[in-house]
Amino acid sequence: SVSLPGNAGAQDKVALQGKWRAVEATSNGEPPPAGMLEKLTVVFVGESVSVMGSSPTRFTIDTSFRPAHIDILNSLRQVGIYELRGDALKLCVGTDGDRPKAFRTEKYTDHTYMLLKRVKE
Repeated sequence: SVSLPGNAGAQDKVALQGKWRAVEATSNGEPPPAGMLEKLTVVFVGESVSVMGSSPTRFTIDTSFRPAHIDILNSLRQVGIYELRGDALKLCVGTDGDRPKAFRTEKYTDHTYMLLKRVKE
């Protein structure tokens, strides 16, 4: 479905810009291995997003849904949901077009959840 970008979408795209670091994360219902959390960063620059230093990939958001949708247009076809509140960003993504319904992960889902805080540069 095609929806025209609303005002909220434009505002979110601006608010997402910059670097974020995970303060909490789970994948398949498990916490990350020791030392991994500190490396979990997400950087939004313009229309692109880079996760953990990967090469930037185009992303799109759709704020007409609750929670809002984010699609990362990479080879994994990562789709997810996010919630942006000031300097806190909740992000939960799945692969192959499998969009999570909630901000948590279960075993064998290949879903990843992150609570990120804005990094003040």
